[in-house]
Amino acid sequence: MGRRGHTALLSLLLSLVLFYVFEHESIVRAVSIPAKFDGFVYNYTGTGIDSIIIEAFFDPVCPDSRDAWPPLKRAIAYYAPRVSLIVHPFALPYHDNAFATSRALHIVNKLNSSATYHLLEMLFKHQEIFYNQITVNMSRTAIVDCIVKFVSKAVGESLFSAIKSGFSDRQTDLTTRVSFKYGCSRGVLGTPYFFVNGFPLPDPGSAINYSKWRSILDPLKNIQSEKMDRYQRVEKPREETPIDENEIRITSQGRMRSYITYAMSLLQEKGSNEIVFKAMGRAINKTVTIVELIKRRIVGLHQNTSIGSTDITDTWEPLEEGLLPLETTRHVSMITITLSKKELNTSSIGYQPPLPAEQVKAWTEFDYEGEGSPSGRGRGRGGRGRGRTRGVSGNGFVSAEYEDGGWDRNRGYARGRGRGRGRGFRGRGRGGYNGPQVDAQQDMGGYNQEPPFQGRGRGRGRGNRGRGRGARSNGPIHATAGGA
Repeated sequence: MGRRGHTALLSLLLSLVLFYVFEHESIVRAVSIPAKFDGFVYNYTGTGIDSIIIEAFFDPVCPDSRDAWPPLKRAIAYYAPRVSLIVHPFALPYHDNAFATSRALHIVNKLNSSATYHLLEMLFKHQEIFYNQITVNMSRTAIVDCIVKFVSKAVGESLFSAIKSGFSDRQTDLTTRVSFKYGCSRGVLGTPYFFVNGFPLPDPGSAINYSKWRSILDPLKNIQSEKMDRYQRVEKPREETPIDENEIRITSQGRMRSYITYAMSLLQEKGSNEIVFKAMGRAINKTVTIVELIKRRIVGLHQNTSIGSTDITDTWEPLEEGLLPLETTRHVSMITITLSKKELNTSSIGYQPPLPAEQVKAWTEFDYEGEGSPSGRGRGRGGRGRGRTRGVSGNGFVSAEYEDGGWDRNRGYARGRGRGRGRGFRGRGRGGYNGPQVDAQQDMGGYNQEPPFQGRGRGRGRGNRGRGRGARSNGPIHATAGGA
């Protein structure tokens, strides 16, 4: 190459460098500082200075982003809680519906942050319906309507109006634009794009498999393990908070059927005009489902929904001299849903009128079989015996330290037709459960007594019936609530 050609090449390279520098600077200056850090924290993990922080830039309608999510999710589960994840929506310009679906994520995150990642997974699973060639002949309004219906079906029909109004909210538009500009300021050129502890990983735009994630994170985890092994978490005393009789606090471990039965007994048998559901973290989705099922069994229920959040700080004490205490913070969402026979504040943003009467089906027999069907199967000897069961024993709203009451401590005892042990409402046991459970969550603010069930029990036994199957009950489950 001659001197002239060499000079021309250097000029071209210099021009590209200057272009990038000035464009990068203009992007940074164009972005106003947001009120909070961009992105969605996964699984309410802490993002303290001692965490290994992974940042992922995903486009909801990008196939490579979709393929990159399962191995990353698996890696996060393997390394938790030492590794934290923040996902930033990054709408690629050549995907027509990337901005609208990214905006939907911001809207849902504002309404119920515990549903954000569920929605992201649903968008990945069904992203084909939002591809360019599928929606090319649809108007922008029609596409947004389609996205609103899709999102509300994914996270809860009760949020339909709030999701729809979110697309008219200027703030959600700006927030989505900030996410894109933030990615540009970090040098993101495509998706998926990953940073680990602030440093970009090679091969942007390509999915990383699980083995590769292990090879990246294992060396970092070993360093973190050596450091965190020198600390222990300080256990905080549980705060005793009073619970009203008509207040039901949902946990992720609780049986949905038990909550619904107890709530309906309050409204139908105990004469309550209003019940209040409260939940945190992972239990929020369950709470929305419970409310929707109750509204479709009792006519004329008004609903009001309010959401909030709280920060939970864990303190770690050093086990060696010369080290300073550490603190990690988790951001947990909260929801409160009120169902009332009387009209509530109709001007509230979370108000929903009663469903039309034709959409409400009279409750004759509990037909929800999603979880916790109260049938116990097993071997039994005749007579009345004592059996152990694990299930929801109350409306316990466990200390916010544990987000949603995920500890499996709700164990009680039940009287059954036989002798032996049984786990849950569906499992091994010697006979069916047909009596009330004794409270086992007194230290967690639980029900004083869980609604009893008429269950089904099968088993071989020696007794009045000889060797064969014991008595069954297939009739309706009558909601008889204990004291709250």
